Amino acid sequence: MSQLNLRIAILLLLAIVSTTWLNLWVVLGLALLAAAISAVLFQVSKARRTEVSASVDVEPFEDWQEWSALTPEEQTTLQIEFGHFLDTLPPTCSMDAKKERFRQWLATEKRVRYSSD
Repeated sequence: MSQLNLRIAILLLLAIVSTTWLNLWVVLGLALLAAAISAVLFQVSKARRTEVSASVDVEPFEDWQEWSALTPEEQTTLQIEFGHFLDTLPPTCSMDAKKERFRQWLATEKRVRYSSD
């Protein structure tokens, strides 16, 4: 009778261990799947936020100002305002992307023509 109890105990222990390992692998698999989905969604979201179109379709206004015609104080004020807006965007190392973002922001928000040349 004791050997039967020992065998049952061993079988129960094996069942518990195998169930624990199975649960561990399932949890690990789900965690990896969630991480992969999260990474893909982050990349898609990042790509959408960093898209910069080649041109800004804005109606021309007669009261637009040229960047070069602004005083240094006005330019500094606009650069500070843009800095606050820039904090909401993902960072970039591309100087061309930075200039394009600044040009678009000036055109759409402040009606200022900016040439980075």
